Amino acid sequence: MRRKASGISFFTREDGRKVMAYQVESGKWKQHTLASTNDKAAEREGHAWLAVQRADGKVAVGRTIGELWQKWIKLRAASPNLATSTVRDNESHMQRLIVPALGEIPLSKLTHIHCRDFVRTLRDDKASSTVRNVVSTLSSFYEDARAEDWVKSTENVVRHPAVTREMPEAQATTEGTVFLPLAVAQELVLCEQVEPHRRARYAVAFLSGLRDGELQGLTWADVHFDAEVPYIEVTKAFATKASATAYAALTDPKTSGSVRAVPLHEAALAALKWWREDGWPFFVGRDPGPTDAVFASVNGKHWRPKSAREIREDLGRAGQRAKTELGDSIDFHATRRSFSTWLEDHGAAPDAIDRMLGHRGKSTRARHYTAATLGRFAAALALVPFRWQDPARRSPGSTSGGSHNAHIVQPHNEEPKPAQALVAQWTEQRFPKPPVSELESSKSAEQHTETRTVGARVVRELDIAALEHRAGQFDGERSRRLRVRESESRRLDDEVSALMNELREVALGRTEVAKDDRPAYAQGLLARAAKLVEQRQRTLTKGAA
Repeated sequence: MRRKASGISFFTREDGRKVMAYQVESGKWKQHTLASTNDKAAEREGHAWLAVQRADGKVAVGRTIGELWQKWIKLRAASPNLATSTVRDNESHMQRLIVPALGEIPLSKLTHIHCRDFVRTLRDDKASSTVRNVVSTLSSFYEDARAEDWVKSTENVVRHPAVTREMPEAQATTEGTVFLPLAVAQELVLCEQVEPHRRARYAVAFLSGLRDGELQGLTWADVHFDAEVPYIEVTKAFATKASATAYAALTDPKTSGSVRAVPLHEAALAALKWWREDGWPFFVGRDPGPTDAVFASVNGKHWRPKSAREIREDLGRAGQRAKTELGDSIDFHATRRSFSTWLEDHGAAPDAIDRMLGHRGKSTRARHYTAATLGRFAAALALVPFRWQDPARRSPGSTSGGSHNAHIVQPHNEEPKPAQALVAQWTEQRFPKPPVSELESSKSAEQHTETRTVGARVVRELDIAALEHRAGQFDGERSRRLRVRESESRRLDDEVSALMNELREVALGRTEVAKDDRPAYAQGLLARAAKLVEQRQRTLTKGAA
């Protein structure tokens, strides 16, 4: 028997007796011989004996950090003033770094010397930002321990000047300063090679300053199209690390100041109108309702796309650099910083920028604004020269753009394209070749080629009339005539497309499916797609009859 917990250790002597060793202070231990002969019974006996000794004051030892940290995390999790992501970071710091190094030390015996040594150890292999964050967690733990009376101390030893001197300087960073010039952002939003649902999302992000999670938390009820000053109401966010059981979940915005109304720029308003009327119904397969997510997944649910990767890929498609001149990678947060920078460049007042970004106002007046103030913010936003262009409703093979409400219709006398060409065109649109960075290995390239082949094989099972629509309309522009098609066949068509899109993600390793499970998972997707194709063919046959 050899078991060890924070500040307590159990072992078996050579004579077979069970013994508990307990720490009374750093580096000093005492032993107590137990009567039990069974390992688990001995542990229960030891813990019970130690609890009685502590309660009677016979063992003058305080509870260790290792014994208290989980209780502290529960207190943090119950606090309404802390974000779930903050609590998760605290838990990670304690479990991975603090408890292994300091867990056996009774809290009453923790000194600034222990903390100095801990900081020095962290500095050896951790970035300065990580060191500062971990020490901040330790400081918060000690401060709350004093408040809960877990330790009698007149000062926070983690904040001792001797510890502070050992802390690394905060590294200068360009995070939050990377933004896109107005002309580059305009090229991105108007680029026909970028999927229309992303273009609409970029337009709203650039012209509202909403965070990624705030965008994904929007529902159509939050978009006030018909108000005197059209605006978006931010009341929630679809945030990562917000749930213990899911990758992301709806939660409160980042701060109390993030609950706000943001006026809609004319271009953002036009993009949202197009997305609601044409783009969303085609992308999801039904009309949106008030409680539906604005930027929904293909299933109509809230989700978090790979925004940083997508914006870099789409900048490449638009012929723009995905890095700044200083070599900093552009991520989705650049849309928010661009919004702020453009407003500054066009003379917007600092308080207006802060409130639209969701920063807490510096005065009571700044924290509460009326419809008149919203109009002032809208006027400042209107100074930014940005435009939106509805994606054209194209005939098969067309690459032309379109202005607002433009329609491009295929001439009736045009000969239909051969099925093979339509299959190739549909497959190219559904499975575009990914960037070189995703095809670094020959295996990745083979997986991509195989996925495209599978996609084409399933598509060939669709009737040519449906294929013409799909090939020419994939980018997100479903006309009203397409939406009134027989509902069941349209739903099955969309489900097959969604399955093939999921198959592509699996083949490229972009899902959480384990590598060894991918072949079986892909076969399952193909089987489901084949059944849907058969079902759709039966539906079309009945319709023809």
